[in-house]
Amino acid sequence: MAAEPAIQPFRIDVPQADLDDLKARLGRTRWPDQLPGVGWDYGIPLDYVQELAGNWRTGSAWPPPGTSSACT
Repeated sequence: MAAEPAIQPFRIDVPQADLDDLKARLGRTRWPDQLPGVGWDYGIPLDYVQELAGNWRTGSAWPPPGTSSACT
């Protein structure tokens, strides 16, 4: 049996300008109308994805406090 590969460290390096651009794009999203009464039958409900996008835009702390956008 082959040995499992070891976990390798990696670095996440996201320029602040890219993070700012993402937040601006999320803020400009043009949302479609939700089809009435379909729930999850046709994909993610509009209110669910709007909440998720809102969290990405305003609720996420990236980079984490006390760090730069380059995390190891």
